[in-house]
Amino acid sequence: MTTDALSNELPSAVIAVHTHRVHVARAAVQRAKAEMRLREAHAQAAGVPMGGLKRALRMISADPERLARQEAETAMILAATGCGVQVEQPTLFDTTTDESEEVRAKRLRAEGYSAGVYDMGLSACPYDDGPDRAAWRAGFDAFAADLAAYELTEKRRGRR
Repeated sequence: MTTDALSNELPSAVIAVHTHRVHVARAAVQRAKAEMRLREAHAQAAGVPMGGLKRALRMISADPERLARQEAETAMILAATGCGVQVEQPTLFDTTTDESEEVRAKRLRAEGYSAGVYDMGLSACPYDDGPDRAAWRAGFDAFAADLAAYELTEKRRGRR
């Protein structure tokens, strides 16, 4: 008999194991939600604009075409309201224009820093080796250092 079939003849051990697994998973979800609320409160207390942070998190997992449509709509709304703000359409893809080594290194460092912010891990680095990987890794390591310094500051404040 498979556990996929609905039956009163399921062994009690199977029911107990799955009950345990679901219970543990639900408890983990509740702990994660509490942790998220706490982190959001700390970010807000530190002056981080939560609306912008939540929008950035939504954009990370968003469909690039939907993002492009939203940006076009935002530009149209700003133009229609005559607010006098010039809106640049950000590109969602790397440009094919030439860039200086300095600009490229800066961009790659920012990509690495962003990967650290969003907890992507070192395996997220798309570059094989050489200066591109080094620049990306420098950004990733810079965020790790910033995070460690911030947590150390928080720890010291807690001891005072």
